[in-house]
Amino acid sequence: MLLIEEYKAYLDGVEGKSQGTIKQYYNSVKLFSAHMKANKFSITRETVSKIKLSDVYSFLGTLKDTNGNGTRKNKVSALKSFIEFCKDIDLVKHNVILDIKRLPSQEKRVPEYFTIEQCKLLLDSVGSRNKDRDKMIILLFISTGLRLAELCSLDVNCVDSVNPKVTGKGDKERPVYLSDTIREILKEYIAKRPETEEKALFLSERGNRISHSAVQRLCKDAIKRAGLNLDGKTDMCVHILRHTAASIWINDDVDIRTIQELLGHKDISTTQIYTHLAKKKIQQVINNSSLISIL
Repeated sequence: MLLIEEYKAYLDGVEGKSQGTIKQYYNSVKLFSAHMKANKFSITRETVSKIKLSDVYSFLGTLKDTNGNGTRKNKVSALKSFIEFCKDIDLVKHNVILDIKRLPSQEKRVPEYFTIEQCKLLLDSVGSRNKDRDKMIILLFISTGLRLAELCSLDVNCVDSVNPKVTGKGDKERPVYLSDTIREILKEYIAKRPETEEKALFLSERGNRISHSAVQRLCKDAIKRAGLNLDGKTDMCVHILRHTAASIWINDDVDIRTIQELLGHKDISTTQIYTHLAKKKIQQVINNSSLISIL
């Protein structure tokens, strides 16, 4: 078995690591391996100890211009995990990634999102093939801030709970908060849903639980039909709907701590990317103050 595949098998057995993180780590190490093969040598059990810090910096340099510091930090985390695995199985004596100097701080990027008007346009642009299902999926994304995996994990009985639980990031359960209105719309959708013994809320055309890729595809198609611009970031279409939910809450004066809970963020610093929206709204309030009329 190739060393990188041994690492993948190791990751699959690590408790608490989500499939998304495993995929990201594995793909990052594959990318580094391809870089090494093209420039110096193939990474094997025999050669992994020859990896130098300069090799890692060289690899990160190829990402710098197009991927930004955030992705570079993700790659560093993946490589640190990989070399630590190699250390654990006695292929290297020292984890060279630990010698990396602190990377430049990541520039805070303004998350993309849709306005209320654009959301209405998006819902009206859902195709006719599975219209009820697809419209309900998009509505849930923008009203709850669910992640892709969380939405796909929902079962029909979610409407029976005050705050149904979903399997979130790191395979941890968290509550989802449904408004009374969304709950009623969900019940109407379920009443129209084809009768089946499958407990999944959203079904594929074959009657199985809908896949992540199918949800991404239907969201992408609806966004395209609505004429909304994604600037080429079609792989981010579902996450933009999550950002949209947060922007709606900010505009509804929901405080940042509550938004943290609604999004299921473990750390408040993750939620703080949305504070620019709050500041923007504050500026609008100041600009529109009635005090201006007496000046």
